[in-house]
Amino acid sequence: MIDLTNEILALESHINLTEAAPMTNIDMSNINKSAFISILTATLHNNGRTPIQSVVIATGVMNFLDELGNCSIEEWVSEVSDIMSRANLKANDKVLEVGDLTGWFDTVVHAGLLSQEGVPGERLVEMLLKSEVAYPQAAYHGVTRRKPIMPYNSFNKLASHVSPLMQEAVDVLQDTKYNVDEFMLRVALRTQNKEESYVLDGCKYLVENGNVPVVAEFFADRRGRLYQGDAHGPNGQSSDMARALMDLHGVHTDYDIALATQAVLDEMEDMVCVDLGLAIENFKASVNSAHSAADFIMTQVELKQQKGQDLLTPEQEAMLIVTKPYSFTKAMRIFNALVNGERPYIGMAFGLDAKCSGPQYGAIMTGDRKIARATGFSV
Repeated sequence: MIDLTNEILALESHINLTEAAPMTNIDMSNINKSAFISILTATLHNNGRTPIQSVVIATGVMNFLDELGNCSIEEWVSEVSDIMSRANLKANDKVLEVGDLTGWFDTVVHAGLLSQEGVPGERLVEMLLKSEVAYPQAAYHGVTRRKPIMPYNSFNKLASHVSPLMQEAVDVLQDTKYNVDEFMLRVALRTQNKEESYVLDGCKYLVENGNVPVVAEFFADRRGRLYQGDAHGPNGQSSDMARALMDLHGVHTDYDIALATQAVLDEMEDMVCVDLGLAIENFKASVNSAHSAADFIMTQVELKQQKGQDLLTPEQEAMLIVTKPYSFTKAMRIFNALVNGERPYIGMAFGLDAKCSGPQYGAIMTGDRKIARATGFSV
């Protein structure tokens, strides 16, 4: 996965541009930016740009689209070019080479996104319409599909076929009800996470409308993998914050406290980068209020970002305790209650997760215990 680091994320803050002849204004407030940038990146890649260049150009264009009406096209291109020239992308702590972005605007024009004068093209308008904000749907109503489960393949119609087993799996997922964790929403709003404003927007919308149980649309790819749809709000397959904001609905509280405590601890093991006991001891009091929890999360997020850029001193690196601070906060609150002999509502999801899923499947099929252990199985 490619992480856009601070230079690109800075695009979220619009800069002031000199006013000039007005052009078509584009309102991005009603656009699902997560879905939009994915479509935009694919379009640019199909028009000759490398995947990394496509991400950088798509990010720049997306974040400055609503500035088109406030400056000349020459100024707009210049400002976007300046930001993109300082792009810094990393994957697995390795800096990725962006390459030559010369002529990026010509690529945008050739792809039918904008005209040379900065007027939105037919392709851009089509993409914006497809990326309008969608919210999870009330559980009593059920899922109304916006598009097919499988992407249509005009060259091979069998590739778009949904098997009975896949349909059954999608039905189960789409019947899984959830709510917004309102404490975690208060925490998340304090952390001012601008990069995931669409998640917070969806959560606020759901809470303002009663926080009733909702369900999500699911899709599949041609490898049989299933994905939650791109609606605003909690997402059990997305970021640390989006997962922590989800509370599964209808969970019973007549569970065995000892077994529940162990299950929570097992989940927490995957959220820390130090000894779990040390993490619990240092931060068990930090989750008592939304204010202190937000401070803890913001500190850990900043330390993790700085570590990715090799900016931490050894003393500062020792302060990085948690890799998934939102989920850790949610789990820590549950753990504290369990230790006190309470039976809190446990809305977080538990379960095995695939690590290095290709080697994992291969190890299972060939009976290779060493590789199976290395990819997360206890055998």
